[in-house]
Amino acid sequence: MVKRHSLLEPLVIITIIMIALVIGYSLGVYLKHKLNTKSCINDEVRESIHKLNDAFTIIIEVKHYRNGKLINEYRKVGDPLTRNLIGIILNTFFAQRYTDSVIPVKATDGYEWSDFILDTAWYSRIQGAYIALGSGTGTPSFTDYKLFSQVTLEQVEEPTIYHNTTHYEAYVSESFSIDTSFELTEVGLQLKYANKYILLTHDTVSPPMDLQAGDTVSIAYKFVFTKPFTLNLAEMITKLILSGHTQVSLKDTEDNNVTPDFEWESNT
Repeated sequence: MVKRHSLLEPLVIITIIMIALVIGYSLGVYLKHKLNTKSCINDEVRESIHKLNDAFTIIIEVKHYRNGKLINEYRKVGDPLTRNLIGIILNTFFAQRYTDSVIPVKATDGYEWSDFILDTAWYSRIQGAYIALGSGTGTPSFTDYKLFSQVTLEQVEEPTIYHNTTHYEAYVSESFSIDTSFELTEVGLQLKYANKYILLTHDTVSPPMDLQAGDTVSIAYKFVFTKPFTLNLAEMITKLILSGHTQVSLKDTEDNNVTPDFEWESNT
């Protein structure tokens, strides 16, 4: 028996192929657009990180005392910033520009916020800045969210602030009385937020310090802002992140004293 082929069958096959080609082409264009958009956003974020590092310097000083005498000290200019700190700054102050590109912020216990923005609904959860000491080994990286091996941490006092026409400096410090001997190899500045801790900076102490019971170690961080940061922006970043204050008196463009509104509204 001979099977007859309808003229419609080739037309159906051709139609299906054409539909598949159109769908494939459209999907390709869409994916290319998304990848290009993501690439542009990532480039902007990377460029902003470089600018932040150029205009925002953290200096760390570690001093080791025994029987009241200074026996060792360590100082570094340019303490590495973590992705957490960069994310908090960019998300809070520039989130509307980086729509769909909020940088994740991760706590020391591994919990991650995908929408961390310090607006009026969030700032009340800030519980202060802490300095942590550790005895772990490794190379600190931009994505660190915890110390390699944390030993202890203490809350710092309110930041001491100094500024002139070219620089804005915020200074926080804390002294530790050592109860149990350990080798100090790393330090970190953390933000306590909603009963979790967020690592802001992480660096090694080289050479390590041999801390004995009864010793005292003093850790100090100095935040130094230069241009293109203005006094207004430096003041907001320092007081909001390090102490949770939003009642910051700033100057507007007409030289009036104003208090910023940290209510964030999405433009999507």
